[in-house]
Amino acid sequence: MSDMFSSNKVYLAGRYRDQEFLKEVRQGLRDVGFEVTSRWLDQPNVQLRPGDDTWGGGYGQVCAERDLADLDASDILILDLSNGVSTRGGMYVEFGYALSACLEIIVIGPRSNVFTYLPGVTVFSDWETFFDGYTGWNDQSLGSSNSINS
Repeated sequence: MSDMFSSNKVYLAGRYRDQEFLKEVRQGLRDVGFEVTSRWLDQPNVQLRPGDDTWGGGYGQVCAERDLADLDASDILILDLSNGVSTRGGMYVEFGYALSACLEIIVIGPRSNVFTYLPGVTVFSDWETFFDGYTGWNDQSLGSSNSINS
């Protein structure tokens, strides 16, 4: 575990369609000492579309409440945009929730909106850059450079 973080508890946010990829990322994070709190990675991949009631009957509420509880149990949010920027999705709600809760925030991929330019939001161009840079973080402060590119 790096001295760079106040905690090793991470919430991994991303698109549902990237769920299988993010399960692999979760294992990589675990391998370097992070505890990933994102239980959504293990729930069935059912994407909600506007006007769709697939998540009705209370299931959507249960999932949303679980996601917020998982965020509350973490100190770091990592937002995965490595496979492209989306204009919709709960990941942006989670990002805003993390900002409000003053969590450390890391974005993997391109900046997607004005809030990713705020101080304290660190951006890595891709996962390789994130993991390659991990070993050298002991002498850095998260959020100080605001962008780390390959």
